[in-house]
Amino acid sequence: CNASKLESGFYVIHAKSGLGKTTGLKHYARTNRNAFYVLVDYLQKSKEFFISIAEALGSDTTGSARVILQGIVDKLNELDSPVLIIDDAGKLNDNNFRNIQLIHDSTEGNAGIVIAGTNYLKTYVSKMVQKGKMGFDELSRRVNHWQALSEPSFIEIKSLCTANGITDSDTV
Repeated sequence: CNASKLESGFYVIHAKSGLGKTTGLKHYARTNRNAFYVLVDYLQKSKEFFISIAEALGSDTTGSARVILQGIVDKLNELDSPVLIIDDAGKLNDNNFRNIQLIHDSTEGNAGIVIAGTNYLKTYVSKMVQKGKMGFDELSRRVNHWQALSEPSFIEIKSLCTANGITDSDTV
């Protein structure tokens, strides 16, 4: 998230469920200036997707999808080093993947974008690129970095437990 914010880059985080993506992303958004977290779902149409982002940014949520999108772009372009974090992105419909590209293209060089999801996210985008599905080749080429997360080792788990006062071996 920090690299995306500082470089105004487009980053994708993917990992199996339960490894802490959402927890880490929410924490980053809460503790960093101009970092905005959005949790998406599979039911969202374009306008609902834009409203979720606009709400996170504190911008206007009224008007057409195009008007709300323009408000999002304007807000991101007027802030200093903003980063938009979109969680559960593997559940997005194809139009909303193209909408992410619209936001990226309209804020390029000024705003970072991080999308996160399960490993399905990377698999789906790659599959759509191979199929020649409209917009996916362009979206994929704009990604600066695909970050896979792996399960922590026992030593890492033990270290985290110890750092948080958990030392009982059965609990660890």
